[in-house]
Amino acid sequence: MKWLISIVLLPFTGFTQVNTPTWGIEDTVLIISKTTDFGPVHDYLALTNNSGQDLNMRWICHEPQSWPTLWITDFTDPSNSFDDVQHLDSSDFVLLNPPEWNNKLIIGVQHQSFAHTDTLKFKVFPVDFPEDTLWLYYIIEVAQGNAWANIEDEDADQILQFNATTNQLSWTSSGLNPKIEIYSLSGQLVKQLESNENSLIISDLKKGVYIVRYQDGKVEEKLKISIVN
Repeated sequence: MKWLISIVLLPFTGFTQVNTPTWGIEDTVLIISKTTDFGPVHDYLALTNNSGQDLNMRWICHEPQSWPTLWITDFTDPSNSFDDVQHLDSSDFVLLNPPEWNNKLIIGVQHQSFAHTDTLKFKVFPVDFPEDTLWLYYIIEVAQGNAWANIEDEDADQILQFNATTNQLSWTSSGLNPKIEIYSLSGQLVKQLESNENSLIISDLKKGVYIVRYQDGKVEEKLKISIVN
């Protein structure tokens, strides 16, 4: 009897070495939820260094067009504190090895009492290992509370004054061509002007609460107003 021998050729599967990323983070998404009763919003993401050496890092902030103008952000990396670095620009920091307590990326947002939800994206990567790039997402949720944090009440020392009876907004400043912007509580710009005049009737606005922002190149001030008629 002849035996038929079948040989089944199985594909050989080798073990491919997987390189450990040079750095990492526990979670790439951070959700920060507050109300306007709180002051500036801040939180952090802690970083890990897996390379066995100090890493020269960079971060780039990507701010959406929907980000409210009155939301002022700052970003602190383990080396220093910088103003926002947008899109194609970048800021450097050193991710220490072994990890230390200050290996954190800290975000701060002065919400100016604007209730809004939005997301900042950060591209973070080692200069010498760009393949280890990570995108970090900071979701900021600020709900309307009872307080108006960071917005001063109207008083005689302020540049901006508002007469609720006549709906007249006025200001006193030596600056030329001041810029006046009026925002809804959702952060939408509803009116703006530049003028050498020192007052403005805004009775064309709908009833509601607004934030007025004044700039003249030297001074910036904000005021909460209510249109009641």
